[in-house]
Amino acid sequence: MGDDDSFTMARRMIKEEGFLCGGSSGTAMAACMQYIKKHNIGEGKRCVVICPDNIRNYISKFINNDWMYEHGLITEQECLEANVPKLVPNNQWGTEYKIKDMPLQEAVFLQDIMPCKDAIEEIKKSCYDQFPVKSAADDKLVGMVTSQMLMTKLANRKVNGMDPISKVMNKEFRNMSSEMPMSELARVLER
Repeated sequence: MGDDDSFTMARRMIKEEGFLCGGSSGTAMAACMQYIKKHNIGEGKRCVVICPDNIRNYISKFINNDWMYEHGLITEQECLEANVPKLVPNNQWGTEYKIKDMPLQEAVFLQDIMPCKDAIEEIKKSCYDQFPVKSAADDKLVGMVTSQMLMTKLANRKVNGMDPISKVMNKEFRNMSSEMPMSELARVLER
């Protein structure tokens, strides 16, 4: 039983039953459902499930659609749909535009092995304050670095000019597809 089963079941219990439970209760219920299916327990039989926790410690975790997306437990589309109002018209600006509709310049990436001093030169040369960082090994996005991060770490002697920017980069970031509506982009950036 993995986190995806646990959190999906807990979210379902909250949504469908109004039962404010935590991830462990989701695990217990998901295991029970799995047991019922595996042992072909038919109608008229009862199963007792003990739910060992409540929602108190999870408000900022699996209850949050963005957290679920950022941890790979739901798709970007599921996160978007969960954040769009269903009972009232969605009159937010930007619902008719997508990220791909913006006239953006091609992104400039730094490699995680680049020395901090070279990253500073790149920042000076381009006048950008932040850069996405790709892995030199597999060319995947691994983080981002800002001039403030670099200067703070250098000033506090946490790194030196020859250290790779992987020592100062922020590894927490959110990918957004070009299909994301501008209204959702605004909500994510506001968050």
